[in-house]
Amino acid sequence: VLFRSVQAGLHGDEEFAILATMQMIDDMLSGYGKNDEITWVMDNRDIYFIPVASPDTYLKAEKVEGYNPSTSFPYPKRPNNSSPSPVKLLMCLTNHLKFKAVVNMHTFGENIYGPEICSKDDGDKISSLVAKMTGLNGYKTERLENAHGSGTDVDWFYSSGAASIKMLRSEEHTSE
Repeated sequence: VLFRSVQAGLHGDEEFAILATMQMIDDMLSGYGKNDEITWVMDNRDIYFIPVASPDTYLKAEKVEGYNPSTSFPYPKRPNNSSPSPVKLLMCLTNHLKFKAVVNMHTFGENIYGPEICSKDDGDKISSLVAKMTGLNGYKTERLENAHGSGTDVDWFYSSGAASIKMLRSEEHTSE
């Protein structure tokens, strides 16, 4: 529970991820002073919860400005990838605050993916960071294999210096 940014709502129709993020906020606030781990995290870490990272997409379903916001991030393999304005704003916020870790939640997740572009060593470290989380929620830990070559949020956040994971189901990834 050392995430610096917890995000949801990159796509429309992901109400459950948004609700889960709001529930995490409630759990953190109601657990403060009652749960030693939550109290320590809140006293020692800056955590930014972004329940709806792309409000325009939330209103328009999967795409905004002609882009899938989850796969329109520039990253080292495609530095000139175009991004819709909500993603550009998210990137500006990330660059300004210099997030150290990012979790991007999607509805009906079952897998936790790390960045495609990271080294095996970093991928192993990112997987170990979420080991406790996967033990509690039953998710599987996998590295994202992005066969179509679009930049994903986890790749961009990783290339910006953040340990990054994405929570989604396998079918979501293959349809992007």
